[in-house]
Amino acid sequence: MAISPAELDCARDGTTDSFPEVVAIKAATRTSDGAGGYTTAWTTVATVAGMLTIAGAQATEPVVGDRQSASRRYALRVPHDTTVTTKHRAVFSGRTFEIVGVGDSGSLALFRTLDVVELT
Repeated sequence: MAISPAELDCARDGTTDSFPEVVAIKAATRTSDGAGGYTTAWTTVATVAGMLTIAGAQATEPVVGDRQSASRRYALRVPHDTTVTTKHRAVFSGRTFEIVGVGDSGSLALFRTLDVVELT
């Protein structure tokens, strides 16, 4: 038995209503500094509900300078129709996350999963 569009909308609303965070999706805007360079500002392009969970059991450890810098990967769930790419950032609860992957929400998905890494 197929699910109706109304039933799917109801399930999506019920899922995203349970997301505890308010997430700002931000895009970079570059402005000339008048000296041949530019400055980058991050502007909010969407505000959505979200839920953060730890993704996987292992943290990645990229080398920064002479030392390894641990960065834990997280999964951030946002509404299924959120327009977002890996060029965006997600900000909430005073924390900023780089979006490193965007899951395909599909036609029957209740939410979209973003792979994110916290910026420090």
